[in-house]
Amino acid sequence: MHRAEVIKLMDEQNLRLVQRSASADPPEYQLMTGMQIHQERLRLREQEKAKPKTGPVVIKELIFSSNISQHDLDTKSKQIQHWIEKKYHVQITIKKGKNANEPENKTEEIFHQILQTMPGIATFLSRPQAVRGGRALMCVLCHLSKNEDKEHADSQIKKRDTLNKENGNGRDSDVVCP
Repeated sequence: MHRAEVIKLMDEQNLRLVQRSASADPPEYQLMTGMQIHQERLRLREQEKAKPKTGPVVIKELIFSSNISQHDLDTKSKQIQHWIEKKYHVQITIKKGKNANEPENKTEEIFHQILQTMPGIATFLSRPQAVRGGRALMCVLCHLSKNEDKEHADSQIKKRDTLNKENGNGRDSDVVCP
């Protein structure tokens, strides 16, 4: 179209001229209403959100003692869960307590207790391992991948079905029909 015709249409129908493709030769333009422009922007924004974000993974770090109280551990677990839901990796370091009566595997139990508060959300990226000359244990938790999440959901369904059958709540009836 000629520029004069475009300007005339813009005035008559209350349209705006929008550049569609700057890389084309000649550049492409389109006449659009304000509503069409708004919908196009929303569509582009949704496409941007749908794209996987690549880049460095954010690693959050927590360090605490194995002598931590249950309330403090619950608070830390909630914070870890919040970070995991945001797809961060969480590095946890638990320093062994100076108490001689403390069992050797208490720190590992704390790691598993933290992980059990987030079923279907988190898993170990790296298992607990000794650091600082054996005076502490460290592990990294991450969000479940899509495949791991699907496997977890399937295992929960199987577990529920097994429990229902054991309790007599199975879908199969024990009554024989003539």
